[in-house]
Amino acid sequence: MKAGLRILIVGASGSSHIGSSLLRAAYRLGIEAKLCDTESAWRHGTLRQKLLWHFRGRRPLALRPFSRTILETCELFQPEVIVTTGAAPVSAPALQSCREKGIKCINFSTDDPFNPRQRAPWFLQALREYDVVFTPRTVNREELHLHGCRRVEYLPFGYDESLFFPEPTVAPEEKSDLFFAGTGDRDRLPYVRAAIDAGFCMRLHGIYWDRFPETKSITRGQADIPTLRRAIAGCRIALCLVRHANRDGHAMRTFEVPAVGACMMVEDTLEHREIFGEDGARVVYFKTAGEMVERVRMLLANEILRKALRDNVHLHITNGANTYADRLRTMINVL
Repeated sequence: MKAGLRILIVGASGSSHIGSSLLRAAYRLGIEAKLCDTESAWRHGTLRQKLLWHFRGRRPLALRPFSRTILETCELFQPEVIVTTGAAPVSAPALQSCREKGIKCINFSTDDPFNPRQRAPWFLQALREYDVVFTPRTVNREELHLHGCRRVEYLPFGYDESLFFPEPTVAPEEKSDLFFAGTGDRDRLPYVRAAIDAGFCMRLHGIYWDRFPETKSITRGQADIPTLRRAIAGCRIALCLVRHANRDGHAMRTFEVPAVGACMMVEDTLEHREIFGEDGARVVYFKTAGEMVERVRMLLANEILRKALRDNVHLHITNGANTYADRLRTMINVL
């Protein structure tokens, strides 16, 4: 990696947003870095932004002003590389201008850009202007190539070791049989409902779970990072579900949960198999809600096995170069 490298990161800041994690990763790697927070491009909650989202291709209200800000920041900061995350509100002309100045442009496509719920023509146009698009889902690789992206590479999610690490002690009220944190999607509901019907003491976090009658009474809503760490550390089993609408093969929790340390019940996908290995070595897989319930019961009755799986997967992920510093190093080395 080039000494004295300077990187401009464009992404959301705060909490566990990948933009902030990449900024901290850059500092750990000794890279001079600056973050442009994408929040200023969106005017969430305003009528104009809602209209643009629904009727103008999910366009950010301040796409052009934010893109100008990126160009102005490049003039002042003089980065050699720009790394954007997700559907970053940087226009295709702005990216063209950056590349003409010799700046390498990278996008980490954290969401499925071809998902009908998120498809944005302005962003699909911008994707063609990046030098490299990294995607954490195998299904997008060929699609991005066919879309006209210059170069496409698979890169899994990772974890931020300053946020997700083992908790030494956990209070009794933090304990549960089964933990899950993630957006309340209808595709995920059958698994959570099956766990509730089975009588498991379930701890549920995430937005939108209050929309379903089955989960409204038990959801604890969105959790901050310390709360998530305690919940993971306090559970007997952590449930890992992907988002089918996003065509995910793994999720951010795929790495964050084992970084803290928990016995994992993992939705069976090819990507999860590549990350964790065979069934029973580090995690237990399931394909259906019924199989999940059956295998959760088996693990709840076997504390020795739960602890062995917890320790195995923790060591596998934390010793396997899976931090966002590792991911950022990979991005830079590809250039």
